[in-house]
Amino acid sequence: MACFYVLNFLGSGLAGYFQGRGRVNIPMIGAAGHISFRVVCSWLLAPRMGLPAVALATGLGWLGVVAFWSFLARREGRNGSISSFQAAR
Repeated sequence: MACFYVLNFLGSGLAGYFQGRGRVNIPMIGAAGHISFRVVCSWLLAPRMGLPAVALATGLGWLGVVAFWSFLARREGRNGSISSFQAAR
């Protein structure tokens, strides 16, 4: 599990970035997706892997949410302003 903590750090930084930009809905969507993914993966993998399945599901969830937030942050950065990003919603 320790190898996944860097993803937790990056995710917290990206969530803070979006919250600071006034886009509180993006961290909320990412967190809800992460938790949902983690629960489903843990449920599917736990019978075969046991407790390590929960650590793997958590790490994969962090990887997914960091990829999602990184994509959105790059898209926002390319547009140069938050107004063009908000128009896409």
